[in-house]
Amino acid sequence: MKAFICTVAALLFSSCNSLCEIIQINITTSTGVVSYQVEVVDGIFSRAKGSMNRDPLPRNAGMLFLYKRETQVSFWMKNVLSPLDIFFVDSAGYIIKIHGNALPDDLTPIQSVGTYYCCA
Repeated sequence: MKAFICTVAALLFSSCNSLCEIIQINITTSTGVVSYQVEVVDGIFSRAKGSMNRDPLPRNAGMLFLYKRETQVSFWMKNVLSPLDIFFVDSAGYIIKIHGNALPDDLTPIQSVGTYYCCA
């Protein structure tokens, strides 16, 4: 599986400053558990920047975009240098939607369907 943005450890990404939080999340699938190291992205400006102009993320790494309340969200791939899988997660922690292989520099909006707590 490619690196992903958002859903769900002392690993620092190349463009992550010393203030960002890195956590491990585990995703349970029908074939087992997959662990990821993710950068928590919960500020307005850090969410707006996302993965733009960053080195590609390592395998099994990503960004977890958190919101204070459930909300509908939309992403694009402007200035993102590598393909990403985007996971949309509900407030109970279930992956509701996966947008696989979002292409670099694609300006097409990638939208959640319904209302989600965060995306992964």
